[in-house]
Amino acid sequence: MIVTVLGVGLALTPFGKLKGTEEISNVLLYIVIALIASRADLASMGNAPIWLLSGAFILVFHVVIMVILAKVLKMDIFTCCVASLANIGGTATAPVLAGTYSSALVPVGIIMALLGYVVGTGGGLVVAQLMSLFG
Repeated sequence: MIVTVLGVGLALTPFGKLKGTEEISNVLLYIVIALIASRADLASMGNAPIWLLSGAFILVFHVVIMVILAKVLKMDIFTCCVASLANIGGTATAPVLAGTYSSALVPVGIIMALLGYVVGTGGGLVVAQLMSLFG
């Protein structure tokens, strides 16, 4: 939470306009993912069915929420795809998908991804607390 708040706060200052910040953030993200993956033990994956079931449930929940919001808000497929990818892939992927429709929509993808980070950080902490109650 601290890093997310600091990141959003600094993005609103002149630091947010520094060249190369997106590339540095992507490299740091890849390093974190590599560090997490290096400690993964895929052999014991079958020993944790509740974690696998939880992951599947979260993905199904995501799809259901996206379909409901698309119907209620009468969103087009572009908005649903970018919003979904922004929640899952973040700033590394959402602007790319938005750019495939139109280069003018890249900022929309970035904004959706940033909102996904902000909401996802808090949501992830809530899910982690719920998982600790059952694990």
